[in-house]
Amino acid sequence: MLSLVDDGYECEDAEIERCYRGVTARKNSDAWGKLALHLRTTHNTAPPITVRQGDINPSMDTSRLRTAGRSRIAHIRHLPMYQLRDSAPLTVTFDTNTLDAVVSPETAQRGTGSCGTIVQDAIRAGRIRGFFSETVFTLEGITNADRPEVLGKTGIAFRSSCSGPNQITSEIAVRHFRKPLDPRASDRIQKALTLGMQPLRTAARFGGYSSPNKDYATYEPDGGVSELVCCMEKVNALTTEIMRRGLGTAAAIKLGLQFSERDGVTGLEFFQQGLGRAKDKPERKRVAAVVREWADGESIAAHYGFGMQLFCSEDSGRSTPSRSVLDTENRQWLCTTFGIQFITLAELAREAA
Repeated sequence: MLSLVDDGYECEDAEIERCYRGVTARKNSDAWGKLALHLRTTHNTAPPITVRQGDINPSMDTSRLRTAGRSRIAHIRHLPMYQLRDSAPLTVTFDTNTLDAVVSPETAQRGTGSCGTIVQDAIRAGRIRGFFSETVFTLEGITNADRPEVLGKTGIAFRSSCSGPNQITSEIAVRHFRKPLDPRASDRIQKALTLGMQPLRTAARFGGYSSPNKDYATYEPDGGVSELVCCMEKVNALTTEIMRRGLGTAAAIKLGLQFSERDGVTGLEFFQQGLGRAKDKPERKRVAAVVREWADGESIAAHYGFGMQLFCSEDSGRSTPSRSVLDTENRQWLCTTFGIQFITLAELAREAA
């Protein structure tokens, strides 16, 4: 195992060893990019990291290292990925607001159009691979005004049939209701797909909703089914951790159950049906807000599960009445615990320029 040291600080890091071997054994630029990213994210608060000269095997390719005295990985954690010109494209997940600015910079809000144009050009040039969560059409594709009505129509579908003498086959499933995507949401998705951006799957669980539209095929990792299963395990795991903190989907569940209890529901009811009980404009606004929080939690978990490098967002959770998965405290938790790196569109544009 490589031993990374800096002024008495020593770090035994298997991931660095694994990535470094990929660089030296295969001279693989993608592996070098992964090593650089790992150093930037995992050791972001440490001083510049060095490698003891004795740890470098003579057979290793050291052309990228200074080997006088201690060999130093030359400021690599401070370099934006775009300066690693021979590395793989930077993988970036965009939330809805930044996605809008990238696919339609001419109509972007908050003066983000120029940044969106730069990032769009980088995607076209292949320096960035863009992704977005499937919540763009499963949740955020429902307009704010329609969210109580649409989600409130969630229910149970039951069907039984007689398949032979003394044989009855029963099927039970969750029935979802969706209106056709409004023109703005449909246009956003079509432009993103035309740019070569791909949607990411969100957590798989009973009652979950995935887009049935075959035109919106979700991203498939290169490793096939086994790699997809590993990615989805991570997606599901982070979704659960976010919910344990009362964030993401948990915020929507809590409000839906509150509305059901207020209305005296004594039987079983889906939380989505509870959200459909919003009575007035303030309550409908609360439903719209928790659906945004629900989508944000799912998006971050998908980003993490599929191993994307940067999550591009202008959202700091201010639109959510209570705590948000994107507020300062929870961004720090996501960064420290799961290595999720957030970036604004302006910061991404500066690196892409």
